[in-house]
Amino acid sequence: MVADLIQLRKASMLNDSQVAEILNEISRRIVRDKGPIVMDKSGYTEKGFKRKIAVQALFGKVFYLSELPEFCSRDSSLVVKEIFGVTDEDADKLKSTQSLKLAA
Repeated sequence: MVADLIQLRKASMLNDSQVAEILNEISRRIVRDKGPIVMDKSGYTEKGFKRKIAVQALFGKVFYLSELPEFCSRDSSLVVKEIFGVTDEDADKLKSTQSLKLAA
């Protein structure tokens, strides 16, 4: 699927700033609909807990694409972490968790 997205990105002839804005807009929509990342999920109902896990999974996918050099350069307008309210440390934790899931 990632290879398909990279191919689509190349075929669309969008520049890096446009791709960054698309990833930012996807992030804004996720946060608007589902809320920001919450690292401490204690105190949530089962439904709330599952919702926050889903937000983390969505963040992981968007963040992964944002870090792929073939998909998007490190454009200064790319602010996925900031939109989700994620620190660099939290992003690293989520990235390692996502990597473990992909390896399993």
